[in-house]
Amino acid sequence: MTDAEDRAGVQPLDELIAERDVLTERIAPLWAKYGPGGTAEAVRKAEVARIAGLLRALAGGKGEKITEAAIDQAAHCHEDYTGLLALMTTERAEFFRLQSQLDILDWKCNRGQALLRLAAREVAL
Repeated sequence: MTDAEDRAGVQPLDELIAERDVLTERIAPLWAKYGPGGTAEAVRKAEVARIAGLLRALAGGKGEKITEAAIDQAAHCHEDYTGLLALMTTERAEFFRLQSQLDILDWKCNRGQALLRLAAREVAL
């Protein structure tokens, strides 16, 4: 197939598949976390619950009374939670970039197929 690809001036399909495999390995963990049915929201909620439990225990240890609303608000402002949000934002941006690279590879494959069909028609004439 490489001869036909060379004549049509398209990147060989084997190269595109190899590039796609590398990107797929890089994007897979991010897809599992941020893709459909991903775990990101569950991880975020678990972190809020963990911090709320910590704040509740600290307040109880000091004999202080604290409302659930105050605990929830403090949990969402806690440095562990804001650090998680920063990490998740960075990871989502990388997920978007990798997804875009996969889309480009798909477009290259589709373009290559179209050029090969066109070259085949020209040969038939």
